[in-house]
Amino acid sequence: MKKIIAAALITLAFTLTVFAENAAGFGINYTSTKVEIQDYDNIKQNEAGIQGFYYHVSDTGRFALKTTLDLGVAESDLFEDWDCQYMGILLGLGIAAIKQPAFNLAIFTTIGIDYANYSREEEVSGTTLDLEANNLDLTLGLDVLAKFRFAKHFGMYADFNVRALAGTFELSRETHTVKTTVSYDNTGFAVEPSVGVCWTF
Repeated sequence: MKKIIAAALITLAFTLTVFAENAAGFGINYTSTKVEIQDYDNIKQNEAGIQGFYYHVSDTGRFALKTTLDLGVAESDLFEDWDCQYMGILLGLGIAAIKQPAFNLAIFTTIGIDYANYSREEEVSGTTLDLEANNLDLTLGLDVLAKFRFAKHFGMYADFNVRALAGTFELSRETHTVKTTVSYDNTGFAVEPSVGVCWTF
């Protein structure tokens, strides 16, 4: 265990020294998703929220790394008037096609997770029904990041991600006595532009 911890610390230290430029960003995002649920239905889903990201580009080359977290709300044509929360996580590995002090343009291959949770409460014949739908997908995609620096540390970014989705869609219905759940496989794709401010260090 001690060797594993030591190796992890050495790797982290190496990463922080090798990567010459680091940036953290905060912005807004909008995601348009289409999902085909096998043996059930199709979903058109729109998500909007806040985004945080962390970006590295290497000192000696153009190797780049990016992590992104999205949090927000969603709406769907299949679940109108339901409450919905959305979360997306992406990890991107790629290259900085343009690497200048004031401007970076980087292209990444991404993997990640998209998750949406829909919920609703209904009264039927004096019985309270708790309805829930969960859509969890693994993603594989392409990401393009443009980062502008207007001052020594401060700047802005624009990002565009397109990704394929594959995962599980789950529907559940619960009363105070019983809960039933059914699951379906799904596939689809998502398109996500985002924009915000960033801090380079």
